Amino acid sequence: MSFLASFTTPFNENDDEYPISLCLEGLQHGIRISSYFGIEMARTSFVGALIQFTNLSNVAELKHKNIMAIYKLLEVVLQIGDFLKDSWQDILYVVSQVERLQLIAKGIDRNSVPDVSSSRLKSVNSRVSRDSVRSAEVMEIASESSQESAGFFGLWQTKKANPIEQAQDKHNKQSLKSDISQLLVSSEISLYIDRIFTNSADLSAIAVIDFIKALTEVSIKEIESSQDSSQPRMFALQKMVDVCYYNMERIRVEWKPMWEVMGEAFISIASNRNKNLAVVFFAIDSLRQLSMRFLNLDELQGFEFQCDFLKPFKFIIQNSSSNYEIQEMCLECFNQFIIAKGELLKSGWKPIFESLQYLASSTIMENVSTRVLNIANVILKSNVLLNKVFKHANASSSSAEKEDVFLQFIFVFRNMCKNSRFPRNALKSLDSLKRIRKYVLQNVVVDKKLNYKLTVEEFNKVWYPLLFSYHDIIMTSKDMEVRSMALTELFECLVGYGSLFTVEIWTKICRLLLFPIFSVLSMHWNIDQFSSQQLIIENNTKFTEKHWALIIDHFEKLFELTTATELFESDPLKKGRRKSILGQKQVKFDNVELNKEHTHGEAKFEDIANDNKQSIDFSNNKNDDENGDTIKSDTNESLQTVTSSSSAAVKRSGLKKQDMIRKRLSIKNTIVVKCVLQLMIIELLSELFDNEKFRNNENLKIEQLIRVTGMLERSYTFARDFNDDIGLRTRLVEAQVVDKIPNLLKQESSSAAVLIAVLFKLYFQTEEDKKNNGELMKKLMEFCVDIIQRYVSFDENKMEKNIITMRPVVIEILQGVNEFDDEDFKENSSTLYHLVLQILDKNLSNASLRLAVKQFFEKVGELFF
Repeated sequence: MSFLASFTTPFNENDDEYPISLCLEGLQHGIRISSYFGIEMARTSFVGALIQFTNLSNVAELKHKNIMAIYKLLEVVLQIGDFLKDSWQDILYVVSQVERLQLIAKGIDRNSVPDVSSSRLKSVNSRVSRDSVRSAEVMEIASESSQESAGFFGLWQTKKANPIEQAQDKHNKQSLKSDISQLLVSSEISLYIDRIFTNSADLSAIAVIDFIKALTEVSIKEIESSQDSSQPRMFALQKMVDVCYYNMERIRVEWKPMWEVMGEAFISIASNRNKNLAVVFFAIDSLRQLSMRFLNLDELQGFEFQCDFLKPFKFIIQNSSSNYEIQEMCLECFNQFIIAKGELLKSGWKPIFESLQYLASSTIMENVSTRVLNIANVILKSNVLLNKVFKHANASSSSAEKEDVFLQFIFVFRNMCKNSRFPRNALKSLDSLKRIRKYVLQNVVVDKKLNYKLTVEEFNKVWYPLLFSYHDIIMTSKDMEVRSMALTELFECLVGYGSLFTVEIWTKICRLLLFPIFSVLSMHWNIDQFSSQQLIIENNTKFTEKHWALIIDHFEKLFELTTATELFESDPLKKGRRKSILGQKQVKFDNVELNKEHTHGEAKFEDIANDNKQSIDFSNNKNDDENGDTIKSDTNESLQTVTSSSSAAVKRSGLKKQDMIRKRLSIKNTIVVKCVLQLMIIELLSELFDNEKFRNNENLKIEQLIRVTGMLERSYTFARDFNDDIGLRTRLVEAQVVDKIPNLLKQESSSAAVLIAVLFKLYFQTEEDKKNNGELMKKLMEFCVDIIQRYVSFDENKMEKNIITMRPVVIEILQGVNEFDDEDFKENSSTLYHLVLQILDKNLSNASLRLAVKQFFEKVGELFF
């Protein structure tokens, strides 16, 4: 290091050319020796000293000796470029600054060409020392005190800049001397700078990586220093492109690590949101130009260099989701590659298709989606490109990358179909898949024999990707029209070309593609119960009268299928379904008689059950006696025969018992499923009648609506009859059909509530039609009377759950009756008056019930008194 000191002091103290040239030559030899022998610390020190001698950070004080130092630095770089390693970054910073000074010397405004060193100093300036902070605070306090002393006029005094701001301002306002400007713009310096980049082709494989790393770092710093400028600095970025051209002849093993570094730099520049769009577009255009050049080079087997240098486009697209201009420019680059170099594309198809897939599924801009579809259709319509794609797909080679090309191409259209934001493009993509299907049949299946069958390998490479795309669209697309069309296309494909498939292929198709489509039907608990409601509600205006007739017919069938008749059929006494007392229209009764009826029914059932038990015991005893007589009469048989017979009998009885358990379990599950489905149908009808468009549909006749009320009526009477038959409910538990006493209170209250609501809505809707209105009124009042009679008959001590369940139905009835016009109210209030009086005997803690009763009596008072 004593050599360094001996060279530094004379250089700083002298301006004579001879001693300065000796000092620079000494530094040049020091850099060369330390580099050849790998002495990194010495090399870094000598290079740093020579860079310091250039004095580029102090433009106003540049002298002739500083220009001489620039020459020496460029000369030594050209001599020992293979050994500079990490020093390349500092050297290239100097080259960038020299190029900036050349532009300034030629008359360009210095503010439009920011200094790259300003970007490097930002991090340094942000970490100010404690002394600087303290001095700045002292100056600020002094400034504030001076403003206070200045009084009113002190408010307009400007704050004095701190030392750091003063230094930066002084640095920015420096200007070049005329003689120095002439030296900087000399052709010799420019030639040296150009040779640094042209000679990069002569660097070793390791040295060129160090050079490129330093160049990309300088490029990023240049852009950061000028990102707010209208014309950002791109000197190093342009040189990156030039270096790629100069090193085009390198072997692929050397090129791969070089491109990894450059690719990351291009991705960082093009996908950073804070970057100037001019810089981003220049970077993408540079990538495009390089790709065009690289595609002219034949890709050797086993290499994926095309995939490597096209990958930056994919990452740029994925990292610029908020900037659609960048995505469109990348798509334009893909379009040019496909049109101009499509025949040369090999592994380069993969990043192109992956980028198209990403945009097809994720973009929210219609113009980007349309651009993706257009590019995919370019591939589809061009025979040369299609042949290339299908050659990869149908090649005899088992290479995974070749099989993947056709799959990736198909998935572009698949992702487009699954993007629900643009249904028009999705339908166009399905048409494109259809054209692919026809092309596959005409060009891939070349054997035209009558009994030609595809091999499993051919099917997996060509047909399975296409069929799987249809399957995936059907299973995951959100657009119903797209799903429907995909399902049609899938079955058209299978029906039209199914003769080409072997039994093994059909097995795979059924197991992987067809059965999963219908698998949801085997898991009814996972079915979205609201899908059918939405289908009918959203499309009810599109249905004709015939459609509604079919829908009502299916509803009736569903009600029949979901009616849990097993509840009565499983009765051990086989008494069947019995009408409840209220169901037989016995209006006059009281609570005492009803309680007696229930008590008598329970006692009667106990007697029947006891008699049944005795008869069973008797039959068992009789069987025991017969068995005893048989045993006595067969005392001469051997003990072994008796033992084997007993074992067989025990085994048969065990199997019989298991069958009975399975049968009871099956009945129980059937009852539960039917009850749940019946409630879902009732809920569906409720939602339908809540929809005004459904009720006012011209194609839906009043007769069909009355048929719907008939369904609800049957559901209500079924649940009511079952709930009133306490004997049957108890026997079902005794017979182990169910675990606890069952009830259909939910079905009874739900069907009654929906029935009453529907009848009221239909009544008020058809007021002008006297005939229908009269029939509806009659039907409505019958059910209102029946339900209120049932409500007031409940014993509050024993049937509290029934009261709570039916109370909302009673409230709805009273509210609906209160809305009658005066004439209808007078006609029907006499029927309901005494029943409403009986409601007063019940618990009126519910505020809604109290209000409904009060309004009823108020209206009675207004009309009759």
